[in-house]
Amino acid sequence: MFKYSIFIILLVSCKEKSPEEKSKKILKNIKNLKTLNLSNLKNTEAGLKLVPKLKLKKAQTAIEKKEFEKALEIYDEISKMKNINTQTRLQIFAGRANCYFYMKKYEEAVTAWEKVIAIRKNNTFALRNLAFVYQEWGKLPKAFRALRKVIEIKPEVLISRIDLIKMMEQMGSSKEELKKEVDQLYATRNKLVEKLKSDKIDKKTIYEYLGILLEVPGNNELNTLKFNTLEPFLKHKSSLIRIRTGKLAAKTQKGKKYLAQMAEKQKDPGVKKAWQKVLKEE
Repeated sequence: MFKYSIFIILLVSCKEKSPEEKSKKILKNIKNLKTLNLSNLKNTEAGLKLVPKLKLKKAQTAIEKKEFEKALEIYDEISKMKNINTQTRLQIFAGRANCYFYMKKYEEAVTAWEKVIAIRKNNTFALRNLAFVYQEWGKLPKAFRALRKVIEIKPEVLISRIDLIKMMEQMGSSKEELKKEVDQLYATRNKLVEKLKSDKIDKKTIYEYLGILLEVPGNNELNTLKFNTLEPFLKHKSSLIRIRTGKLAAKTQKGKKYLAQMAEKQKDPGVKKAWQKVLKEE
């Protein structure tokens, strides 16, 4: 009986109501599903997919509260469930890695990140985190190799190159070696900017490249662009691109002034709110 109760709740609640009322009622009932007994829910077909997500969220909440042992117990529970998908397994390993890192159990954290990489060999997120764990553990050569791998996979990611240069300084690299990496960093940045100026660049790449520039900390010549480069993206059809461009524009006085003027005329409430927020922060 329970197997069908979720769908019955949603269908009955929509009877003889306007489309807006139906939508609100369905959303309310979906939110209420979070309070269902997990032991009952996992016996349903829908529950087999929903329970891992709820438990993963519970584990993340435990991490945020610094209850790392509790989070690890939840990840163990999920890992013992049948038919969990690859994405869930990746989240389990990444979650465990975070727990072990905060607990300063670096060897276990490395093992967990390596399990992610075994499934997704070119996962730069996992490789960057692996490098960070090795760095905190004091194993700089291994951290260096992990960062090198990130750059091989995604050479345009500036923050990885910056991290690599800082690590080389820690390792006592020569001035010539450091200069070579710094030159490569600026060459990569300039190449990225030139691609942004291209008429052939697609929306997805624009969004990605703007994000790469925003990853660079502070306001400097690496992440600040001439206003005539940014202006077309402030008027782009994509609200997500306009929001990201606004964050970059606010890094210069000229861009900040123009962004304030555009924010007053911006009709999209989401974009307007994001721009106003960044103007206050900068």
